[in-house]
Amino acid sequence: GVIGEAVTQPQPPGLKPRAYLPITWQSYPLWMTLYEVEPNNLFNQANPIPNLPALVKGSHDGAAGGGDVFSLSLDAGRIFDVSLFTGDVSGVQLLAYDAAGKELLRDYSDPFMLKFTTVYSGTYYIYVFSSPEANNNASYTLTIQMESSVQDIYAKTAPVMDEEHVDQR
Repeated sequence: GVIGEAVTQPQPPGLKPRAYLPITWQSYPLWMTLYEVEPNNLFNQANPIPNLPALVKGSHDGAAGGGDVFSLSLDAGRIFDVSLFTGDVSGVQLLAYDAAGKELLRDYSDPFMLKFTTVYSGTYYIYVFSSPEANNNASYTLTIQMESSVQDIYAKTAPVMDEEHVDQR
């Protein structure tokens, strides 16, 4: 019959009721979309990324070169994954730094990807670099997410950035 129509006829004796299975919904995190805001060329100017997962949209700095710094507060013992998609790969690098401004990882080639396990809870930096010689003005998108937790990790104390690194990238 039609949905909502009353059944007026008796059901045959051998007819068994239909079994209905419950619907389960898979929950996926909502991606936050952020846009790069200048100036963000130095650690102390870093654009904060408040929640993950996040998409960050920006543009390379052209003939001025340099790049864009983003800061994140991450928990210890998490697998952290960053990818960079750009319209022009010339002169581009993707880097990760700890709270003291010490380089953790760098990727020089397309596809640009960084993956690491956080060893302390605290601030980490992502740096999208483009060299002045490349004169790259292309737009880019960063995808930043946490993949999973690592069991039984010994969490270290977050390093502290000294005055020498505060105004550097």
